[in-house]
Amino acid sequence: MKSRRVVRHGDNNKLHSLPIEFCLHPMVCCNTGLRREEAASLHLGQIVNPETIIQGGKEVLKKPVMDLSVGDKYQSLTKTAEGFAEKNKSRITIIPATLMKMLYDYSQSDRYQKRLEKFKAWCKEQAEAGNTHFFEGDDAINPQLKYLFITQSGKPMFTRLQDFTGRWVEIRNTANLTQGLDQPIVGSLHNLRSTFAVNIFRHLLNKKDEYGNPSITPDEALDRVSALLGHEDRATTMEYLKIAQDMPSADEIYEDVLDYIGAFDDLEVAL
Repeated sequence: MKSRRVVRHGDNNKLHSLPIEFCLHPMVCCNTGLRREEAASLHLGQIVNPETIIQGGKEVLKKPVMDLSVGDKYQSLTKTAEGFAEKNKSRITIIPATLMKMLYDYSQSDRYQKRLEKFKAWCKEQAEAGNTHFFEGDDAINPQLKYLFITQSGKPMFTRLQDFTGRWVEIRNTANLTQGLDQPIVGSLHNLRSTFAVNIFRHLLNKKDEYGNPSITPDEALDRVSALLGHEDRATTMEYLKIAQDMPSADEIYEDVLDYIGAFDDLEVAL
């Protein structure tokens, strides 16, 4: 995946390099429906090398879509109605196999391996210094996990969620300045969950059986999307889906941003 360049706050005349971690994170949010903290706290126990097959003389991914498990059961952060919880709700969502492959390849890179070694060293330093508070609590750092997103200094990036928000603003502003959009993008990083919800809901409603009839009812589609998002009730999911009714092009606007960072390069979601 190629690195992208973005404008920084207060300097629209110069482009700055956007670290690969800040390209991958919004791609995960948009294509899996994960919350900001869920994507930021992914670890290698959740990342696999997708299975491939030989087709037409070429090696291709066996499945276009894979399961992605998040929550307490899988030792990653998520959220309940009360916020973070010791036994936060676990769920299984989906991820395009091409994106899983990107994450796996990144985890094998020298860049990541260097950061992982710094993470291990940082954990050791904090433990020896008696700074056990880093490793205690519901949303604490687990020194046994190999977090996917780690800073240059070795600290898990989920402890600095504001950095993801700040870089998203840079991506959004760059798209507004360079992509010739009909209307400016003003949405937050969290709006990518709405993009995911609308895309999946529309896809499910468009599926037909062998006789050309809808293969799933709107209620069934809504329940499926709610489960993928980890919502406790339909009302919350309906708020997300109002984008399709009130602003028919809203999800397409966000895709303009994701196109800029390469979110859909060779990416095709098929359920």
